[in-house]
Order: sequence, then structure tokens, then C-alpha cells
Amino acid sequence: MLVLQFSGALGQGTRKSATPNEWYKDLASYGIPMNLVRTALQTRLLTLLCPKDMYSDDPSVFSRLISLVVDDWKQLEDKGFEAPGYGTVYPIVIANKGGSSVDKRVQILSDDYIEYCEQNRKIKYLKSLEPHTFGLKDYMERRKCIIDADEDLRTIVSFQNAEASGTAAVNFFVSSLFSEGIWVPKCRAEAIIRAGNHFIRAYQYMAYRALQSGKPAFPLYPKNHMVQELVEEMTYQCNVSDFCWNILADACFQEEDMVGRVSYLTRCVSPRQQALRALQRYLAQVKVCWSVQG
Repeated sequence: MLVLQFSGALGQGTRKSATPNEWYKDLASYGIPMNLVRTALQTRLLTLLCPKDMYSDDPSVFSRLISLVVDDWKQLEDKGFEAPGYGTVYPIVIANKGGSSVDKRVQILSDDYIEYCEQNRKIKYLKSLEPHTFGLKDYMERRKCIIDADEDLRTIVSFQNAEASGTAAVNFFVSSLFSEGIWVPKCRAEAIIRAGNHFIRAYQYMAYRALQSGKPAFPLYPKNHMVQELVEEMTYQCNVSDFCWNILADACFQEEDMVGRVSYLTRCVSPRQQALRALQRYLAQVKVCWSVQG
């Protein structure tokens, strides 16, 4: 089953971050919230649902499906949509805009904003987008570093110490990321990076000791390497900018949850009308979620 969905990068934050009221009152102090606080049915929107049998034998069907989605987003970007209480909203599909620093990414977004306004004859309320437009510069200047990973996360003395300090390091690493916004100031990102590096070294040390003693413990998985790559990417961004991208903004656990929910629905309906009935039940579940939330 092909499941396509989209979601906004910005949202209500996380359960460990500031409350929505705090975000809105003082964006410069609390940063820009991520979209990770609610369930997948409330933060991800189902775009397309298609049984694999309909396109697996004919690649052109898959290409047409993707073209329909792209054209739909293009129309949405040009004409916008009416959001109750907010007026007409014009989403900008930015995907991965690249750029090795905050300044470069903001410049790319600014160029796209100006081009969009000129092509669609929209009023440019801002001549350009700058880092302070999103509260990035004020965020760094007004908040001091309150997290410091000290020597207990840098020294491995024994197996027991590695196990304990590695656990503390990964807990610090993950919880700190969840407490931040989309952009993490360099002063706090450096402490998070040290914790991530320590966890990687501690785990490798424990895997080495387990292998020496013949114990089937601390296996090395591809995800171990992924964690190392993420920490190295944060390190690189901190070297070239005053902020680094919060890697949780690219996390896919809610997307996987969404696919799991939709896949479950497809197994509870008639195979002849699988896509239609699954979409109907999906919309019914979304209505229930928002009704309960309201």
C-alpha cells in the first residue's frame, strides 16, 4: 500500500518544550516550536492512498500519481486555502532547501518568498526575510547556556562507569533535543554534541568488552552509525553557524505511526474498495481526535 502524507515543520512544540502560550508570547526566548506534540492523525495529513497492485506492474501509474500530488501542491501554493480564524494561508513547499548555515538557509527562503510574491502579484509586506524575522538572533543573545556536560561525560574508567555514564549521556542527549525548538543555539548544542559523542564511545567500549568476555551483549546495529552521523552533522553546523538544525525535526517516528494506522485501516475494509473505505475511516478517526482535543 502506497501511503503519502505531509506535515508542517512548525507546530505546538514537544511535551518537554515550552507550552504554546509561552511560544506565542516570547518567540525570541523559546525559539521556533517543532510539530511533535500531538498524535500522527493530528499533525500529519494523508494525501494519497493506493494499493501496490495498481502501480507495481506499471511504473507510469506511479509517475502519474506523484505528478497529481505535485500539481495539487503547486495549486495550493499559488492560490492558498481558507483557514478558519486565520484567513487565507499560502503554504510554501520548501522540502530540503540545503545550505550549510542558518544565514544561507534563511537567504534561500527569502529569495523564494520574493519570487513567490512577484510571480503571484502578492504584496511584499517584508522586503526580505532575515534571521531576526524568525527570532533567531534574539534567541541566541537573550538565552544563556544553562546546560553543561562536564567531566562525568568525558572519562571512561571501567565497564560499570561506561554503562552508567553512557546511559546518562543518551538520556541527556535525547531529552535536550526534545526540549529545544527547530534551531538549537550553539552554546547549548555543544553540550548536546558532547553527550552524543560520549554515548557513542561508551557503547563501543561496552561492545568491545562484551566481545572480549564472550557475552552476547551490546550488538552493533546500523542505527549506531546513524547516531554518529547525526552528531557529526550537528558538529559541522555548529562550526559554521551560531545555530544547528534540531535533528528531531527530521525524525520519522510519527510518520511511521501514521503509516501503521492507515495500513491497519486497509486491512479492516473490503479489498474491492480498499482505498476509498480506508480514506473514509481515516477521516472519521481524524474527526474523533479533533473532537476529543477540542
